[in-house]
Amino acid sequence: MGRFVNPDNSAFQVALNSRIYVDKTGLINFTNSVLDTMDGYQVYNPKAVVSLMTKGKFRSYWSETGSYEVVVPLICMNFDGLKTAIIEMLSGAEVEVNTASFKNDPAKIQNRDDVITYLIHLGYLGYNEENGTAFVPNEKIRQELSTAVRNSHWNEMITFQQESRKLLMATRNTEAESHAVLVRWRKTSRMARTRK
Repeated sequence: MGRFVNPDNSAFQVALNSRIYVDKTGLINFTNSVLDTMDGYQVYNPKAVVSLMTKGKFRSYWSETGSYEVVVPLICMNFDGLKTAIIEMLSGAEVEVNTASFKNDPAKIQNRDDVITYLIHLGYLGYNEENGTAFVPNEKIRQELSTAVRNSHWNEMITFQQESRKLLMATRNTEAESHAVLVRWRKTSRMARTRK
C-alpha cells in the first residue's frame, strides 16, 4: 500500500485504471474521501493519515515523527537568509529556493537552499515547481514549525510576533500614528537585515 500513498503516483493511476483491478480494500473510496476532505492541503504526512485511521482522532501527529527532531537543528543553522525565509513562510509568503543544490545527504547541507529543500523532502514545506518557491502547505505544519522556531528561541521571531501584534492592535484601534510608526519600524528593520 506504501506506493499508493500519493494518488498522483503513476503505479496508483495504472492500477486504478486497469480493467482487472478490483477494489477489494476500498482504496479508491478511501482515497477519494481523503482527497475530498483535504481541500486546500498541498502535503499530508502518511503517519498522520495512518494514526488518524488507527486512533480515530484528528490531531497533529507531526511532532511524533522522527523527522521533527531533525527540524529544530536544521532551522537553527546560521545560513544567510534562512531565518528570514522561514519567518516569511510562516507569515504566508513563498520564498525562492534552488532545489538543485541539495545532494540528498543531510550531512552535506551547506546553505539556506539545502535546508529548505530538505524541509521540502521531509514534508514540512511545499514546493511550487512553476515558480521555484517553497511555502508552508497547511495550518498544522505552520503550527508545528512555529513550535520548532519557539523552541529554538529565535529573538527575530519573538520580536516579529510582538511587533505584528502591536501593528494589528493599532490597526484595529485605528491608531493612525502608532500604525505609521510601526510600519516605518518594519521597513527600516527589514532594510537593515538585507544590508548585512
